[in-house]
Amino acid sequence: MTEAAIRDTAVSLLLRQPLQGAFALHFFDYRHFLTDGKVLFDTIASYESRTGTRLPIRVDGLSIQNGPHTLLFYEDRGRSRSRIAFTIAHELGHIYLSHREGSRHEENEANRFAAELLLPTCVVRYLDCRLGHPLSPLQLTAYSAASLTVCRRRRAMLDRLGPSAITENETKLVKRLFLPEN
Repeated sequence: MTEAAIRDTAVSLLLRQPLQGAFALHFFDYRHFLTDGKVLFDTIASYESRTGTRLPIRVDGLSIQNGPHTLLFYEDRGRSRSRIAFTIAHELGHIYLSHREGSRHEENEANRFAAELLLPTCVVRYLDCRLGHPLSPLQLTAYSAASLTVCRRRRAMLDRLGPSAITENETKLVKRLFLPEN
């Protein structure tokens, strides 16, 4: 899948969320991501408790197709808020990018999707322009639920990519976050 398609899918999903204001992405709780009933969220501990089974391997997250729904389970024991957000965003990447193989390529796509969902390209570019300089990874953590490590990687990737055209959906997202109507 192209970077543009990954970006568009992530931004389209963000536009469905009740986000408004400059720090909305920082405070947004990804455990309550709106998916029109397509995805049901729960913790791995809750799954293990209800089924009486322990997963054979320890993972941060997994998603299982169950009829018309996808069950998304995430590990919350001993995980930071930013780790949980990334795990959920990564699993949503697998779901919304229609991954089926579990290949390294799909894992990389899901990671790129998660980074785009947590810290959209259009948001970073807007903030850079608004403040007159590229925001540091530490500064980016104020605007996102992403960890400092994810913000470092995101900053480096966007610096390598250089400028890109902004889509209509990206414009809508930036307006909703930074130019609320009075």
